[in-house]
Amino acid sequence: MIEALTADAACILVFLFLEELFNFWRQILYYKIKFGEDDSSKSAKLQKEQTKTYYSAIISWVLAIITTGFFSITLIDNIEKYLISSLTKNIWIELIIYIVIFLIFVFIGSFCITYSRNHIFVATKNSEIGRFSFILKLANLVFYPVSSFVINFQNHPETNSDEADEKIDFVSEDEIITLTEEAVKQGAVDEFDLIYMKRAFEFNDKIATDIMVDRTSLEVIDITMTVKDALVTYLKEGYSRYPVVADNDKDKILGYVYIYDLIRQSQVDGTITVSRLLRSIITVPETTPVHDLLQEMISKHTPIVIAVDEYGGTSGIITDKDIYEELFGTVRDEIDDVSDEYIQEKEDHTFSVSGKTTLYDFERYFKVEIESFEDSESTTIAGYISDIKPEMKANDTININNFSFTAQEIKRGFITWFLVKELPQEQKEIDPNDEDQSSD
Repeated sequence: MIEALTADAACILVFLFLEELFNFWRQILYYKIKFGEDDSSKSAKLQKEQTKTYYSAIISWVLAIITTGFFSITLIDNIEKYLISSLTKNIWIELIIYIVIFLIFVFIGSFCITYSRNHIFVATKNSEIGRFSFILKLANLVFYPVSSFVINFQNHPETNSDEADEKIDFVSEDEIITLTEEAVKQGAVDEFDLIYMKRAFEFNDKIATDIMVDRTSLEVIDITMTVKDALVTYLKEGYSRYPVVADNDKDKILGYVYIYDLIRQSQVDGTITVSRLLRSIITVPETTPVHDLLQEMISKHTPIVIAVDEYGGTSGIITDKDIYEELFGTVRDEIDDVSDEYIQEKEDHTFSVSGKTTLYDFERYFKVEIESFEDSESTTIAGYISDIKPEMKANDTININNFSFTAQEIKRGFITWFLVKELPQEQKEIDPNDEDQSSD
């Protein structure tokens, strides 16, 4: 009884190992065939042998799966015959025994697979496929006739004409990403290469409406506005380019103005209208693929385009920055909100503020002006508070204007984080130097 159960269990573990082994080789061989050295540098014989080995690995992998299933059924029959029937007739106890045995095999099988991937299946950079390669050579010898038949039957591109190569030799995006993910796990490809590859594939699937600034969020200036007034809009909104419209109608975009032109003209005469500084702008359908849009912007030497709907109305605008961010991620400008690295809002409407936050960024984030900041020689929140309250300790609180600052974390005498709360307006004039405002 024990011998039969042990033999079945051992066979299952062995074929689980072989299943994972052949699956690993199958993926590596596929990667070598598709993304290895250029076909022109390979001899026809080498290409054929490599492809036959690939098919031998597939056949062996499938047989290992089938054999594992066969021994699993045999093990269940033997457990039913020798173990359960001799111990109990209670269905619930039988169920518990099956569950325990199942969990044991799941644990052991998972351990074997994980250990195999991390310590045994090591692909090398040369022609070697890894450790235990003699097993693959044996499988290749056994299934050589079958592999040859499959290749000849399919008229495989590696062994036939260029016409067949055009018809069959292709790889889907999902396959490329899957193979690259495996290469990243093995250290053969850098993780950032995978990130940019995914972004590139996503980039090809996007159209103008996916990345544009919608017309409801669009800031425009009227053609009759003076340069001086346009600069006021710039100082308020902070954008470097503004679409120029007629009659304040976003469907009547005439062109755009560049902040550099506005500033330069303001030094000469700020009373003229922006129509004198108007630059041309191109329009594209809102369904234009982003990669086509980028080529259009490059060929026309323009950093901004208007996306229009099927009726000719304005849907939004796209800038070169919007396109670049799809590939390389968002890069914050000086006009963007302060980074979450420095100020983080919590669910209870309080804020964790880094001691490294500059006084200017604090005012910009909370949209306030604090007069005492202007007179300070410090540049950061921690430096400013250390100047007015050098003995401040953890959990001490100080009020500045209508903000309450509580020291959360102190390292080597430097306050790294503050808990900040906005106070009611009546507490705005509290003196930050008042010792009564701190709590131990």
